[in-house]
Amino acid sequence: MFISIKNTFIPAVAVSLLLLACGKTSVSIDDRTYEPKIVLNAYIYPNRPVSDIQITRNFAIGQEIDKNQIALSEAEVILTDVGSGNHYSLIYDPDQGSFQYPGSDLTIIYGGTYRLQVTANIDGHVLHASSVTTVPDEGLKIDLEKSVYGDLYYRQTDESGQLISPRVNYMQSANAAFFLLS
Repeated sequence: MFISIKNTFIPAVAVSLLLLACGKTSVSIDDRTYEPKIVLNAYIYPNRPVSDIQITRNFAIGQEIDKNQIALSEAEVILTDVGSGNHYSLIYDPDQGSFQYPGSDLTIIYGGTYRLQVTANIDGHVLHASSVTTVPDEGLKIDLEKSVYGDLYYRQTDESGQLISPRVNYMQSANAAFFLLS
């Protein structure tokens, strides 16, 4: 009987002390923790126009938010082709609520590196944000020679009576770390 109490009492006390030593279980978030920040949401695609670049801001918790103040329409937004050193100023499109490049002299290329730089005034503070990305090399193509595709019918069989299943083989991009397929 003594061994049973000893085996349950000591672990119960140890767990209780461990839980009591954890400290506060809540975090106080108020206006003192708020810092204005620029939020960048951008995707660029090879051989397509640069558009739908969303530049927004954060707000303090509990602050009333005016939807017309979320997008930083007055921000200075510059896309730089790091390889050539060329700078391209993006303009705000109020109909889309995002930035775009209006010219035709910017071509996003496979393997190219690009820097997005933003300067904006938020709550009286001039803030800067930037992001650099490299477009992956061209790749992830369907290997037509090793794929079974075309018109296939339900439970279609080959000459030997085996079911034919659609099969798609891909040629991967040399420098891509992962692929998303749906």
